Amino acid sequence: MLLSDFISPDTRVSRSVNIERDTRTDSVIQNYKLTQKGLQIIERFVSVLETDSQTSWSLTGPYGMGKSSFLSFLIALCGTHNDPKTILARDRLRLKNQRLLQRLLEQLNRRSASSSGLFRIPIVSSYQSVTASLAQGLLTALYNLVEIDGSDDFRINFEYGRLRDLIERERMEPQQIVRTITSLRSLFNSPILLAMDEFGKNLEFMA
Repeated sequence: MLLSDFISPDTRVSRSVNIERDTRTDSVIQNYKLTQKGLQIIERFVSVLETDSQTSWSLTGPYGMGKSSFLSFLIALCGTHNDPKTILARDRLRLKNQRLLQRLLEQLNRRSASSSGLFRIPIVSSYQSVTASLAQGLLTALYNLVEIDGSDDFRINFEYGRLRDLIERERMEPQQIVRTITSLRSLFNSPILLAMDEFGKNLEFMA
């Protein structure tokens, strides 16, 4: 008799989460279990939106504790009101804490135009500079809008082409990152949610 006769892993959640790759699917949101710790972090996030007291923070912990899954859930929460992943994530939060969801929606509606949510930039860092990781994440976010969603907005296409050209010519500097983020914030008329996963790899590179 073997232990495997009685216990087996759930194959739906067996692979690790990649917040860039999984942004366009709802499988991570469907399988995510919103814990009390997750609710506490969302509470802190909403409090930041309400008070403007903080603009960034970090989540640290051992491998496999669910940081990437939580980031995917948070990114989905802050999407557009008609995005299926956003609807699913908000339904999950409503079941856990309806008042917290209401507070989040109030802040998103106050800060973004036409319930468009936040402009979300998921980034999975690798062994490179922070500037390079940010540039690649920005490019991927714009690529999804232009090449995948087929956006015909001239301003979005212009930012996408300019950023791609700078990266290809290896002329991306920190000032360009700041300039691009500022342009995107103005373009989408909403705050930017910039989520960097695996940031430790950037720290290893800098060390």
